[in-house]
Amino acid sequence: MFKFLNSTPARVVTILLVLQGALLYSSIRPEAVPPGQPLREFPRALGSWDLPRAWGKSDASTKTPSSQWM
Repeated sequence: MFKFLNSTPARVVTILLVLQGALLYSSIRPEAVPPGQPLREFPRALGSWDLPRAWGKSDASTKTPSSQWM
């Protein structure tokens, strides 16, 4: 059934594929993911953008102390 695998070209191709797979697998490096900062350290305002206004709320309308957003 698999008599073609006994031929020299099939063996060469098999060896090349195994070597290529080993080379590819050995070249993979783990991804370096930098640690993230806590979300509470994110600034409440960036330029003209303000977090409570972006959510459709303001400290005056909700009568909520601004410390809740931090």
